[in-house]
Amino acid sequence: MKKKVLGIAVTLLLAAMFVAPVMAAPAKKIDVTATVLATTTEGVSREVDHGILQIRDGIITGVVTLNIPGQAPLVGTYDGELNGWIKLDHPPPPPWLEAKGLFLGKANFSFPGGTLWV
Repeated sequence: MKKKVLGIAVTLLLAAMFVAPVMAAPAKKIDVTATVLATTTEGVSREVDHGILQIRDGIITGVVTLNIPGQAPLVGTYDGELNGWIKLDHPPPPPWLEAKGLFLGKANFSFPGGTLWV
């Protein structure tokens, strides 16, 4: 008998937990813009196939300005790394009339009081 009462009580408690809505304030979205002024130091590059240039270990450094509405702009430093490839319309040397590429990188925005990894 005690097990039956305990089972019913636990079942009602679980049902109440999963059915009752959770009351929380909705998140506010704020449009933030970042302006980056950076220079890239090319790492290792090599032609891996006819007209495809692979770039590894590129380094990016510079300054980032974060603009948040209603607040003064935050100015910080920007550093990161860059890897990718470029498909050229003809092999090196330049000039190239057309090129398509894909780059992947890590970005580190450092501001007074904190760091943001992108």
